Amino acid sequence: MNRTELHSLRARAEAAWTSFNTGAPGTSSDFDLRITHSWQRSRQSLPTFLDSAPIQSSPPEREDVLGGALVDAARQTLDDLRRDAQASDMVAALSDAAGTLIWTGAGRLMRARAERVNFTAGACWNEQAFGTNAVAVAVREARPATVFSAEHYAPAIHDWVCYAAPILHPATGAVLGSLDLSTVWERHNPLALRAVQAYANEIARLAPHCLAPRVRIDLLGRRPCLRVAERVQALSRRQSEILCALLLNPQGLDLDALHAAVYGDADVTMATLKSELSRLRQHIPEDVLASRPYRFLRPVDADLTELLIAARGGDAALLLDRCKGSLLPSSEAPCVREVQYRIDYALERACRTINDPTVLSRVLEYMPDCDAAASRLFELLARERVISRSAPCGTLART
Repeated sequence: MNRTELHSLRARAEAAWTSFNTGAPGTSSDFDLRITHSWQRSRQSLPTFLDSAPIQSSPPEREDVLGGALVDAARQTLDDLRRDAQASDMVAALSDAAGTLIWTGAGRLMRARAERVNFTAGACWNEQAFGTNAVAVAVREARPATVFSAEHYAPAIHDWVCYAAPILHPATGAVLGSLDLSTVWERHNPLALRAVQAYANEIARLAPHCLAPRVRIDLLGRRPCLRVAERVQALSRRQSEILCALLLNPQGLDLDALHAAVYGDADVTMATLKSELSRLRQHIPEDVLASRPYRFLRPVDADLTELLIAARGGDAALLLDRCKGSLLPSSEAPCVREVQYRIDYALERACRTINDPTVLSRVLEYMPDCDAAASRLFELLARERVISRSAPCGTLART
């Protein structure tokens, strides 16, 4: 679209907006009905002159507000979109189904414009909050939208052109949110809407996995359990051992390898293992556990995984904080014995660096058989007694 066409399009939009808001003769009667109907709905709850969208929340880091599952699903796509927005000096935004922005990325000039009108994470851009705009139209009508210049209800963004596409659940068609690209009206290009549609479709493809109920496996302590959303299921020792083996082998295990990890050389048939797996599957969503090889199809939360990550990181305080109990203390499964050795080694190293008896006492509450914590605690208490006996009266209090 050349410059003359752009100016003509803008002039027509301005004339229609003026006619709508003043009642003066103009072109609003034959203007895009999709836009004029949105203007009419906007006017029912909003004044005409709005400076900025309302902020729904004020988090310390706005990009993380309401992050949740949709941002998790979109993470790689948003990284690509941020780079594109910065390179072309546009502003990109992801909204939830209610039209509240949950992520933004922008080039330098558009970032400044966006901040002036609160086109930032935490701000609400639906029709009831800020009138006609592409985000509002996309989430309300569940279809792509371009809103150009004075087609926006609020004059504060009449210098913008916005392209938005809804993010639709591939199975149900429900609106999960929207994706928007915006720039100044002089840089309007209809191809931008195709680009934002492609990005939205990619997020929609990934979203179901992240929007599915969260699964958590807790194996440390006396009561191993499986949590699916709000439902808690106690785990038998064998079920816990199977899950332990799968957590330790995210690449997957065939039936023979899984049998070896759980039973070792014990005289247990493959049929027994298959029966245990069948019972376990009754408590796990279908999209979580696969076979051939046996593995997790999507990320699961697990206290064992968190503990091993802390052990690899070498942070003694974090490691000790993650120790909420022993790992299946009655188990003889090879996978359990192997990982328990790794945990014990990491704990021993961590305990040597701890100088606070209170921290060590807390570890022993959860893990009364932790020799490393008991030995270090005894050493510290013995040292305190020596200092107490040798120090002059009052010295200990002053220090």
